[in-house]
Amino acid sequence: MDDIGKPCYYCRKQDFLPFECKHCQFSFCIKHRAPSAHECVSADEGKNQPFTCTVIKYECEYCCKKSYIETLCPVCNLNFCVSHRHPEAHQCEKLKKKNINIWQKFSRWFSTFANQR
Repeated sequence: MDDIGKPCYYCRKQDFLPFECKHCQFSFCIKHRAPSAHECVSADEGKNQPFTCTVIKYECEYCCKKSYIETLCPVCNLNFCVSHRHPEAHQCEKLKKKNINIWQKFSRWFSTFANQR
């Protein structure tokens, strides 16, 4: 009959439905199942460790304002604050280059069109 169940690690009483402590992995009876009831040393190990939380702050490439939200410009893919998130608001260099290229194409098209008349 001793082969059924397990003895409580704390009081050595045979228990037919033992509980396993998630901290120390020993088996206990219902009376000693709580970590505080069996003076669990493993449960106290994590209590004195400081909780660390990493907070990421994103800095605006235009005004250096910090934000908890990453806001990327769809044109240059750099991070900006909410006020400068649009390409026009931060005078986006890539947007200027795109506009120049578009203007150059338009002026070439217009000049060839004008020369055909």
